[in-house]
Amino acid sequence: MAKRRQLTVEQRSAICTLRVEGYTRHRETNSNQDRKRSGRPKSTTIAEDNFIIVTSKRNRRLTAPAITAALNESRQTPVSTSTVKGRLLSAELRGCVAVKKPKLTARHKQNRLKWAKHHINWSIKKWNKVFWTDESKFEIYGSNRRVFVRRQKQERTIEVCMVPMVWGCFGNKRPDNDPKHSSKLRKTYLLEKKRDRTIEITDWPSQSPDFPPIELVWDELDRRVKSRSPTSAKQLWQYLEEE
Repeated sequence: MAKRRQLTVEQRSAICTLRVEGYTRHRETNSNQDRKRSGRPKSTTIAEDNFIIVTSKRNRRLTAPAITAALNESRQTPVSTSTVKGRLLSAELRGCVAVKKPKLTARHKQNRLKWAKHHINWSIKKWNKVFWTDESKFEIYGSNRRVFVRRQKQERTIEVCMVPMVWGCFGNKRPDNDPKHSSKLRKTYLLEKKRDRTIEITDWPSQSPDFPPIELVWDELDRRVKSRSPTSAKQLWQYLEEE
């Protein structure tokens, strides 16, 4: 029978130590599993995490780099933008395109609801008789089509996460508060057409540019023209006619 290899003093000490530790762990936890390790410590404190979230909620249009810069002003060791993005995602604050909305007063909202209830039972045949008209602006440079904000999933339609639409030098050609749309000449012309039943004027709630479906057409037309990169007003008009 072969002679057994003797354990060294170091090996015996290790066995005794492990046995003692294992026994202690089992007695404390009633398990032989390893204790949960803390892992790598976070680079930001709880207060700094709260600062990131509160800063984003105070101004929904702040980008992650801007929030990072504000945070690093009070830190000796700067954190990265990816760290800030991670804290925002942990709070379910994701970058999204802001929902466009008109700037509405309580009266505007009441009139819009009244109009919607009045037309709720209109048939498709009746809607097909409606002639939609509108005005829009087109620019050679820049675009105001999309604005990014950071919000939680359920915050899509809260005011701070939306873009107000303010009508100024352009507006709906249907009856509204625009002076050129309520001029005496225009009213006289439409009243004459209404008398001979050529045109039937439909009441239209003010501050409701999002109602007409033609708004979707303007958006698509703007994208197509922008993709062709016009460099002059003449070329812009040419592309608008072609599209």
